[in-house]
Amino acid sequence: MSLRSNRTILPAAVLGGSLLVIAGMIPVRADAVPAKAPLTSTYVLSERWSPAGGLSDQARTTLERSPLARAALRLYEPFETGDMTTYDRLLTEGFVDVPLAPGQGPGREGMKAHVRDDIVATFPDLKIRIEAIHVAGRVVTVRTVISGTQVRPFLGVPATHKVLSYRAVDVHQFNHHRQIARTDHLEDFFGAYRQMTQPSQSARRAG
Repeated sequence: MSLRSNRTILPAAVLGGSLLVIAGMIPVRADAVPAKAPLTSTYVLSERWSPAGGLSDQARTTLERSPLARAALRLYEPFETGDMTTYDRLLTEGFVDVPLAPGQGPGREGMKAHVRDDIVATFPDLKIRIEAIHVAGRVVTVRTVISGTQVRPFLGVPATHKVLSYRAVDVHQFNHHRQIARTDHLEDFFGAYRQMTQPSQSARRAG
């Protein structure tokens, strides 16, 4: 049996789910401390991407219980971070997006270009709030609220530099590899258009 030096002072560490405090005056068997803490399958929100817009209680509970819901959540990460590499793992190469945006190409690469060039570039401070997530077999339905400052033309309206907020519903179909093969989506673009085109309160008062 070998002992670690009693001159070494280490901070508290979580090993194997229990708290182990190693003090300088207490010798510790070298073979009593595992080289690496065991992996856990428990979903810990702080260790994964979390939307800046927040999560409802229902969404949080579903994410804790469903690996497929956690996979679906990652589709929204590039909208806030601008990092499209997430889609290389999450979407199938032939991913189907219904309906395609004007000018959007097909497949995974088309989705990456659309999110990067049309969404992130138009709303650089975009935030997504996850209102609800429902899982049925390999189908995950996500209800969101999308908010951001419009700095480029959107829906034919020149940049207003207003903060827009509109709702969306996405239905994601997964394959057996937990990749999204198809997404059908509906957005409240009428609500977004109305926010862009209606006069501000200060303008109405001035008129």
